[in-house]
Amino acid sequence: TGEGTVLGVAGASYNKFLGCWFDSCETGVWLENVRDFNFDNCWFANRPNDGIMIAACDGISFMNCQFSYCGRYGLNISNCRRITVVGCTIVNTGNTGLFLSGSVLNSVFNANTFGNNLVKSLNITQTNAITISSGSGNIIVTNNVGPTVTLINNSTNNNLVTSNLFA
Repeated sequence: TGEGTVLGVAGASYNKFLGCWFDSCETGVWLENVRDFNFDNCWFANRPNDGIMIAACDGISFMNCQFSYCGRYGLNISNCRRITVVGCTIVNTGNTGLFLSGSVLNSVFNANTFGNNLVKSLNITQTNAITISSGSGNIIVTNNVGPTVTLINNSTNNNLVTSNLFA
C-alpha cells in the first residue's frame, strides 16, 4: 500500500498472481510490454487512478478478480493483444469499468459484473461498463451484466458484442 504503483513490470513474461490484494495507491498494477501474465482472485481497490494499467502487452488474463473504487478506470488497456477478463466484478470506477484504447485485438470479456455498489463512500459513480476504441478488433463481449451502466462500442472492426444486460 502507499503512493505510486504497488506493482510495476516492464518486459517480463510468464507470471501468475493468486489471491493478491493491491490496495490504496495511485495505480494498483502497471504492466508494459509483458506477456502471459495471469491474475486469479485478486483485488484492486481504493485507487485515485486505475486499478490496473496495461500497455503493449500480449496474453494477460483476469479471472474472478474484483476492481472497486478506482477514480478513473478499473482496467485501462491500451494497444494490447489476447486480453481475457472473465468472471470479474468491476464496480464504483470513475467513468468506465473497462477502457480499451488504441488497438486492442483478439480479446475476450465474458461474464463480468459492472456498476455501482450501494455504498458510495468515495462519491465515485461508474457510468460506462465498457468503452471500446475505434482501433480495436476481434473483441468478444458476452454475458456481462450491470445496472445503470452502458457499453460504448466505437469500433467499426469485427467484434462480437452479444447477450449483455446493461440497464
